Amino acid sequence: MSPKSKAMAGRGRRSAQSRRYEHSCKIKKFVKGLKPSLKARILEFDPRSLEEALSMANRQESRVESYQGEKEAQKEGVPEPFQR
Repeated sequence: MSPKSKAMAGRGRRSAQSRRYEHSCKIKKFVKGLKPSLKARILEFDPRSLEEALSMANRQESRVESYQGEKEAQKEGVPEPFQR
């Protein structure tokens, strides 16, 4: 392998490393901007792509909203205690 070929191969590896690093930074920045409750859940799953992190965040947020909706419905369905 010629010195020029080695240099080109080295640049390709550095470029791939650079892209992975940039991608990792984007994921971290996205997760950092989430609500603390969502952030902890997403970090547990260690997403490998921004799309995966976004999908996880959407699912978790839907679950939280669904739970809160059920909780509110239960509150509305419970009658007030009898008062004299």
